[in-house]
Amino acid sequence: MGNQTHVYLLTGFLGSGKTTLLNRMTRELPTRLKTLVLMNEFGEICVDGALVEKRNLTMIEISRGSIFCACVKSDFLKALVEIHQDIQPDLLIIESTGIANPKDLLRNLALPLFTDRFVVRERICVLDAANFTAVYQAFQSVADQIAASSLFVINKTDLAAPEEIKRIEEILAGLVAEPVILKTSHARIPFDWLGDVPSKAGKTVDPGEVAPHSAEAIEEALDAALRDPDAQDAPSDAMVSFLMTWQGGSADKLRQLLAAAPAGLARAKGFLNLEGQTMLLNWSINQFQLEEIAFSAEQAALGDKIVFILRREGEAAIMAHLKSGGYLTPLSVQRPMGIMASI
Repeated sequence: MGNQTHVYLLTGFLGSGKTTLLNRMTRELPTRLKTLVLMNEFGEICVDGALVEKRNLTMIEISRGSIFCACVKSDFLKALVEIHQDIQPDLLIIESTGIANPKDLLRNLALPLFTDRFVVRERICVLDAANFTAVYQAFQSVADQIAASSLFVINKTDLAAPEEIKRIEEILAGLVAEPVILKTSHARIPFDWLGDVPSKAGKTVDPGEVAPHSAEAIEEALDAALRDPDAQDAPSDAMVSFLMTWQGGSADKLRQLLAAAPAGLARAKGFLNLEGQTMLLNWSINQFQLEEIAFSAEQAALGDKIVFILRREGEAAIMAHLKSGGYLTPLSVQRPMGIMASI
């Protein structure tokens, strides 16, 4: 088939470095390739999507749940229909949310509706060497992501002891037959393999290969896919997302607030105004990072908003703690399989 789209999945737990890897990957893309990035975030706003360097690529964002969960799988499948019939890229890069169970990706892309358009080239799992043991023991989604992947990037090796890296390799070998492993820091890996992706530029494609489906046929196919009893209908871990407004304060106050949070808080990310500077907050499993950035128009619209991702059973205690200093005001809460509510 002359118009196939080659697919790369980027998965990995919250804060592992997926978006950093994505940006490195897109910088290396041959200009001849028509590329689309599908960015999936669990929270209400797409913070990571605003960080993607959109050079020579198109982007689709799906937030408020995992694309492999029934909560937004319909949005994902509809996006695939648009990609299949209208956009027809050479390359599709999917960055899933950090708590996704991506085991259904191959089945979703192989639906008859897509007439063999999608060819999965690699399923890349990014692992945070510094925090792997903690998240692997606490979150089932880490093992699920490993089991669904084919290439493993052990990231942040500069922050981990050699024995911890060896332990990660042993766990991978126990879960995956002959895992392919790359060890690095700051998501620096070679991308020479991207040159193998063929381009459709200048080629004549048989119109019959991309015959559009009727709206009725699409709805029937999507309904059937969503009714599939074997489909993944909930994340592996029961998680909640808060969206909160930063009311102002010092970086030290914010650091102290997050450091003292009750168990169960997994992620905090957002664009903040701190002491006259515009900063990107990136917190995961007790790693606190503030990076000064120049706000783009897209990022400025998200200013002073933080997305928190946490275990559902710790929701009340964590919310009370985050509100306690008067630095944060809750806007909404997002629960998978539920309705977003203002709070």
